[in-house]
Amino acid sequence: MMKFYISNLRNIATFSVILLHVSGAFLYKYHKIEISSWKLANLIDSSVRFCVPVFLMITGTLLLNNKDTLKDFINKRLKRVLYPLLFWSVIYFIWSKIDVITSTDFLSLLTDFVKALSRGASFHFWYIYTIIGVYLFIPILKKWVLTSSKREIEYFLIIWGVTMLYNPYTIKFLPNFELIYFSRFIGYVLLGYYVDKYIVANKKSLFIGMVFLITGINATYFLTQIASDRSNTFVEVFYDYLSPNVALSALGVFLIGQKLTYRSQFSESLDKHSFGIYFIHIIIFTKTLQIIDIPNFENNSLFLFLYIILNSIFVYFTSFIIIFLLSKILYLKKFLT
Repeated sequence: MMKFYISNLRNIATFSVILLHVSGAFLYKYHKIEISSWKLANLIDSSVRFCVPVFLMITGTLLLNNKDTLKDFINKRLKRVLYPLLFWSVIYFIWSKIDVITSTDFLSLLTDFVKALSRGASFHFWYIYTIIGVYLFIPILKKWVLTSSKREIEYFLIIWGVTMLYNPYTIKFLPNFELIYFSRFIGYVLLGYYVDKYIVANKKSLFIGMVFLITGINATYFLTQIASDRSNTFVEVFYDYLSPNVALSALGVFLIGQKLTYRSQFSESLDKHSFGIYFIHIIIFTKTLQIIDIPNFENNSLFLFLYIILNSIFVYFTSFIIIFLLSKILYLKKFLT
């Protein structure tokens, strides 16, 4: 049975991805725009870094609890990713080559497409390739969690948390233990399963979630600002999805999200089309960057704030409308949702 809080969390994470990309465009303009504007972009981006970890936690909640056989899992889950990946790779490849496609021979185009498919036709496709790797491991991880105690899962999560302490700033101070077997994104998958199974949603968990979220956001914001000021350029090491500050934000959002059990047809429709929204939003966002050209608006914090928020809302709902309409075309549906 679908848990409504999962649907609502996925909508929040999807919008947050768009907000992250819109605000992120200004972070690389360190010292090129007013410092107050840069700090605003840093604050907004720091506030939504939880988005990808929350997606992965949702994956753990849903897939480590289901009873699909290995064959069913591969048929259902991998196809639901691979078909849209291929479809949108073609779309983004054509979009990137639109100016030269008629003057380029077919063999060259085919070679370029294979290269694009191997590394991602757009920068945000990295998550799709990541989730495919996660999916391949899910059947093995599911077998383990079903026979593991709460304490054994906590053992894994604690060591996984320790791996996050290793970054370019801290590695020289920490023991050179080989912890790769506990690292990377699979920890978020297991964390989502653990929270859903063992944490009861109540006032206490809500309060703890708020503390985690606020602490994680502030840590991301201030550590990024301090590191960037010292290096005199934008330093994004604390934006890493596998950093403890971002993990704390994600855990906070998930704990808060457990209380978001409201349901509506509109929110369910947004959730149903979230995968398509993720794929298409970069095209819509890029177009808005080309259309909106207000000189020096980014040097005014208020204008920049309004631009980031309003443009994110526009990109989100425009993407939804396009995907919703395209999904009505029978043969396109499996490529979009």
